[in-house]
Amino acid sequence: MEVNGYKIEPGANLTGADLSGGDLSGADLMEANLTSADLTGADLTEANLTGALLTKANLSDADLSDADLTGANLTQVDFSCVELIGVILIGANLSGADLSGMYLRWSDLSGANLTDADLSGADLREANLSDADLSGADLTEANLTDADLTGANLTGASLSGAKLRRANLFGVLWSGVDLSVVDLSKAHHFGESLSEKTSTAMSTSEAAALLGMTEKTVRNMLQRGELKGATTTTTDSGHTWQIPVSSVEAYLTPERQLADGDLVEAYLPNANLSGADLTGRDLHGSELMGANLTNAVLINANLSDVDLSKAFLGGADLSGADLRRSNLIEADLCLANLSGADLSKADLTNASLIAANLRAVNLTDVILRNANLRGADLTGVNLTGSDLVGVTWPEGWAGARDVGDF
Repeated sequence: MEVNGYKIEPGANLTGADLSGGDLSGADLMEANLTSADLTGADLTEANLTGALLTKANLSDADLSDADLTGANLTQVDFSCVELIGVILIGANLSGADLSGMYLRWSDLSGANLTDADLSGADLREANLSDADLSGADLTEANLTDADLTGANLTGASLSGAKLRRANLFGVLWSGVDLSVVDLSKAHHFGESLSEKTSTAMSTSEAAALLGMTEKTVRNMLQRGELKGATTTTTDSGHTWQIPVSSVEAYLTPERQLADGDLVEAYLPNANLSGADLTGRDLHGSELMGANLTNAVLINANLSDVDLSKAFLGGADLSGADLRRSNLIEADLCLANLSGADLSKADLTNASLIAANLRAVNLTDVILRNANLRGADLTGVNLTGSDLVGVTWPEGWAGARDVGDF
């Protein structure tokens, strides 16, 4: 394959090559040397550029959609008007890169070196930035909604006005970051490594941002002694609090969130919530896959659209609960009380409901494939329109004859 007179192949030496406007879609340029190459307006869609050296290359107006740049060196590259939709940048070196205002939604930047990069105003929704080094990066006004920042290094980064709604922030390093100006609403920061902070205490603004509260609320908590070990000093400008990291960590646990927080769309996979009293709580849209809710009290709780796949709900009281469209695939509901609950359109494939109380439960349009209902009480249950292939019914249950051929 030749473009503009240059042979295109893995490992090619294309230093300073003029490939402007070239059709390089799907090209294999693995470990090629493209230092100072002119790629303006080039079509590099789905190209293989893994391990390529692109230092000082001009990529303005190029289309890199779905290209693989794993491990590529992109320092001092001109990204003006570049199309980067779905690009793979795993472990790429983008240190100091100007990616301001770039559309990087769904991009994979896991493990990438983005130190001192300009990502101000960038669209990084649903991007994978796990283990990326963003120390010193400018993320002012960047949109990181639903992004995965697990283990990322944000030391010294600027996040003024950034949106991290529902972002996964497990293990993020925050040293030197002002979180009071960041939208962290419903971010998944439970169990994060606060111990990596340079000090053992934080200000009220930092605590408020991490806890998803206002500073006033945090100050009220301090006055009530709810954040243990906090100290205050009096200055001409008023009281200054220093709050131990350990006391804030206590409020970042799933258990604490359940006790005091907003549970709508909460992210609590594998959480241990056995015996928790969640009577009447609104958890719709939450992710509770694999959670331990054994003997939990969920009377009249809103669990619509919740992911409870492989969750343990043995002995739980779910009477009157709203479980519409919930994912209960392989869930354990043995001995659970579901009387009067609404499970319409829920998926109970391979679920275990042995000896469960299902009296007057709404099971219309439910998927019950291979579910085990042995010993369950199905008095008054409504199974209209449900998928009942392979169901194990209670011994001698007369209703089985009325809902299909078994």
